[in-house]
Amino acid sequence: MEELGNIAVFLAGWNSEYQTRLINGIIRKAKEANYAISIFTCQAGSEISDKHVLGENKIYSLANLSRFDGVIFATNTIWEKTTKEEIIRRIHHAGIPAVSFEEKVEA
Repeated sequence: MEELGNIAVFLAGWNSEYQTRLINGIIRKAKEANYAISIFTCQAGSEISDKHVLGENKIYSLANLSRFDGVIFATNTIWEKTTKEEIIRRIHHAGIPAVSFEEKVEA
């Protein structure tokens, strides 16, 4: 069966229980709906240096959003404001449907 589309997923902290459950749920539903997913994640947290966080967050810039049909953005897992704003800007620029978790994002 051919895949219907491709969804990008952005989140941080892939090894915590919340993120693991979130990813597993997304994978399960994507398979049921015959969608491919690409997960962009890193371990940038508040306990590491700002320089390290900025380096870790570069993973999100690898997503070519023109190749995706939509985005799932776990905004509540990315604490670095500049990175979060840049991802949101890129999603808006791409003009594709997106959802965020636990935080309201304008537009």
